[in-house]
Amino acid sequence: FVRGDGGAMESALALETTAPRYGPFNLLLWDGRGLAFASNHPQPHHAPVAAGIHAMSNGAFDAPWPKSTLATKALEGWIRACPASGTGWDALPDIKPLFSALADRAIAPDDELPDTGVGIALERTLSPPFVLDERYGTRCSSIVLAGEEGILFAERRFNSAGEATGDASIVLPVDRNS
Repeated sequence: FVRGDGGAMESALALETTAPRYGPFNLLLWDGRGLAFASNHPQPHHAPVAAGIHAMSNGAFDAPWPKSTLATKALEGWIRACPASGTGWDALPDIKPLFSALADRAIAPDDELPDTGVGIALERTLSPPFVLDERYGTRCSSIVLAGEEGILFAERRFNSAGEATGDASIVLPVDRNS
């Protein structure tokens, strides 16, 4: 997709033939015009992503899991709190509240947990946005914001004890010549 000429939807469709070769995945593809979702679990499928706020975790796209519901609410609140700045970024937005939401380690109440077949103890462990587990825990939190000025990609990395080990960010400017 990155090196090809196909658009997001074309590439998502083309992926369906090779998708069964990979472990379970959820993927977003954006070509500057359209956003597409692709997955291979439980079967290969793809779809356009409509405008709006969406959540993606290890389950189905927009599945109302406790972690994705919390993250979506945090993003909605962050958007409401952002000052209107016209058409672009006058300055980079403050993304600390978004990282704080992704760092939430509070375990969801049992009655809000999904039943994915892994047992209640693991459902509890996996329920917060930040999963603290030595073997299967959060190792990276990423924030991607696309605006008229460009795309902000920010990442925070963690070790198996849940301690931050580094941050990185970049703003990719919009190519107005394409």
